[in-house]
Amino acid sequence: MTDGWTPHHDGAVGDLWTAPQGAARVEVAEPVAVARALAWAADRGLQVQVVRGPRAPTPRALQLDVAPLSGLVAVDEISRVAHLRAGTTWAEAEALVAARGLTLGPVPGCVADTPIMASFAQGDRRRPSPAYGHLTDGVLALRAALPTGVLTRSAVAPRRATGPDLARCVVGAGAALGLAVDVHLQVWARPTTTVVAAVRFGGWDAAHDGAAVALGEGLRPAWWCARRRGRAVELLAGLWGDGTEPDAVRRFVEVTGGDEAPPEDAQAWRDARLDPAAAEAWWPQVVAPRGGLAAAAKGRRGVEAWDLRQAGATLYAPGAAAPPFERDAWAASSDRLAHALRAEEA
Repeated sequence: MTDGWTPHHDGAVGDLWTAPQGAARVEVAEPVAVARALAWAADRGLQVQVVRGPRAPTPRALQLDVAPLSGLVAVDEISRVAHLRAGTTWAEAEALVAARGLTLGPVPGCVADTPIMASFAQGDRRRPSPAYGHLTDGVLALRAALPTGVLTRSAVAPRRATGPDLARCVVGAGAALGLAVDVHLQVWARPTTTVVAAVRFGGWDAAHDGAAVALGEGLRPAWWCARRRGRAVELLAGLWGDGTEPDAVRRFVEVTGGDEAPPEDAQAWRDARLDPAAAEAWWPQVVAPRGGLAAAAKGRRGVEAWDLRQAGATLYAPGAAAPPFERDAWAASSDRLAHALRAEEA
């Protein structure tokens, strides 16, 4: 245990550790324990931090150690749905489903050691994948622990038959509205091989146009990124391999309309961003509309466009901190949503 903690036993949450200035820490191994801990923190006005393993005390905060709340609960290999405890990290989750010949999609190194619960609380979308979508796109259902001390139910469906799935409102709300405790995620058959492609354009907007055309033609790379390379802008991509790799690369180059570049740049980018050991943090900086990517990138050194869509794109940069979560801004909506969720569970 990190220095500064004193062990205690509390009738509401069980064993916990406390430190000066209102710091507390508790390990949770079951979903109901998360609900109890959130209610305990709410009663004391403490912020909630999702962690794995010992950390130095944080004033006026409850550290929720979710390392014990991890693992694969079940896999439906016919429907391709994986049921996971939300304390599982993305790298652990991918390894668990990979053992069954399945995949969650590419996992950027900067989120590999992040618990799924923490990513959902943050609304983390850091995955540059047209084929698999953002990190939070693959959720089919989730069960949430609420600050009221109760758990929601979970149904694997795009939405409840009687309306939207209110439990999903915890996504992107920090811990103010609750936390996901287990999730059902879409999984796919694991491709046997992938090939890489690199295409060069005269500028950011030309590269964005090429990516938009590819999407319009139904091309969905497993991952891609646009970045400046000297005077040009490269569009780097990872494509599924099926025995026709040269044809896949050739079609990608033709459809995007750029000049084919050596694939080594794409492979180096994959190793630097998608390897689990690549821990450099990348965060969204600005969203640009179609035709406005060059203006958004002007004066921003080292940025990359990960989220290339037909209507717009998002620029990312390394090292910048995640935007802080302001709990007070959620106070009113938190109370109203908690009331709605309690009514749903009644």
